[in-house]
Amino acid sequence: MSKIRKKLAASFVIAVMAAGSAMLSSADVQAASTNNNDSSSSASNTKNFDRGQQSFRNGDWQEAVSYFKKAVSDDAKNAEAYNLMGYSYRRMGDADPAFDAYARALDLEPRHRGAHEYLGETYLLVGDAEMANAQLTILKDICGNQCKETVKLRKAIERYNASADKQALMDLDEDGLRRIEAECRKSGAGVLSVSGDAADLAVMDEAVQRTVETFGGIDILVNNMVHRVYKPFSEVAPEEFRRSLEVNVAGYFFLTQKVLPQMLRRGGGSIVNLSSVFGYVGCPDLAPYCITKGAVVNMTRA
Repeated sequence: MSKIRKKLAASFVIAVMAAGSAMLSSADVQAASTNNNDSSSSASNTKNFDRGQQSFRNGDWQEAVSYFKKAVSDDAKNAEAYNLMGYSYRRMGDADPAFDAYARALDLEPRHRGAHEYLGETYLLVGDAEMANAQLTILKDICGNQCKETVKLRKAIERYNASADKQALMDLDEDGLRRIEAECRKSGAGVLSVSGDAADLAVMDEAVQRTVETFGGIDILVNNMVHRVYKPFSEVAPEEFRRSLEVNVAGYFFLTQKVLPQMLRRGGGSIVNLSSVFGYVGCPDLAPYCITKGAVVNMTRA
C-alpha cells in the first residue's frame, strides 16, 4: 500500500520491524481458524468450506484461498470464509486481497473480532499504524480491553512502535554505506552498518550476529546484492561468471538461510528478494546477470 515510506537501499538491508509480518506462528494459525463466540451467524458447512479449512490447517494457503472463494460462491454470507481467506492471503504476502476479504467479512459481521484483529495486523504489515490503532479502538468497543483479540492486536502495535525504523545495512562500498546510513538517520531511523562483501559467509555471520545483539532480532530481510558483468556472451571469463553466481544467487540463498532461524524464534518474518525484469527476459551483453536474476525469481518461488 502507499503508506510505506521507507527507502531501502544497499547491498542488503536487515530491518527490525516486529509486527505485521507475512510469516506467522502456528498458534496464530489456530487462533485465526477459530470462530468468534459473538458472531451473528456461523460459517456454513459446505463441502468447499470444509476443504478450505483442511487446506488452511495444512498451511496450503493458495489451495485454501481457492476453496474459500468457492465457499463464498456457495454461500455469499459466509463471513468466516472471507476471514480465513484474508488470513490465507496475508500468509501468502498479498496484502491487497487480504484487505478486500476482511472488508467483506466485516460487512457481513461488523462485530467479527478475529477479522478486526487480523485487519489491524495487516495494516501493520503495510506500515499503517494509524489504521491498526483504529481497529484496536473498535475491538475495545466490541469486547473490552482484555479479550484475547484486543490483547493480541495491542501487543502487535506495541512491538511495532518499539522496533520500527531499525535497520542494519551492509555494503562492500564503505563510503556509499555511510551516505545511506546518514540519510536513514535523518529520518529518525536507528541504523547499524556492517562493511564487507555480502557474498562472504563470515561477513554474513557477523552482520546477523551484530543485528540480533543490537536490535534483539530480525523480522525483515531485503536481499539486494548485485554483481554485473557487461560483456558479450563469448567474452565472459570463468571467474566473472562464478562471481556473478556467488553474489547474485549464493549470497541471497545463504544469507536467507542464516536469517531464517532468527525470524522463526520471533514467530515469523518477511523476506524480500529483489530481482529484475531481466530475470524474465534476456538482454545483450548481460548474460550472467540475466541468468542469476532468473535464478533469484525461481529461488523465491521455491
